[in-house]
Amino acid sequence: MNTAAGLASEADTRAGAAVDDTGDELCTLVKRELRSIQPDKLPPDWASEARFREDLGLDSLDLVEMIARLEQLTGIYVPDADVPALVSVTVTAEYVRSKAVPFPAPSAHKGIG
Repeated sequence: MNTAAGLASEADTRAGAAVDDTGDELCTLVKRELRSIQPDKLPPDWASEARFREDLGLDSLDLVEMIARLEQLTGIYVPDADVPALVSVTVTAEYVRSKAVPFPAPSAHKGIG
């Protein structure tokens, strides 16, 4: 992974580990996955508010692939009923953040004596 600040290692997130991300890091993750799915279809840069279908021309298969990758990378599950609401990078990043399990707070206990 290229973002050291908030994303856990890819191996950890693939194993369903907790995710602690800011919106910008999640937007970067969504954009990166979309770029890997459709490298020739997407513009070099686009606004995070751009709508997947209307503005970027992505189809339902592209979106299903993106969701499957996000589920694998973040350990969340996206029910089919929620998919139509994921219309842009910003909305998708917020959705992932709302479903992600936060990292647990550090324990005050140092272990068993």
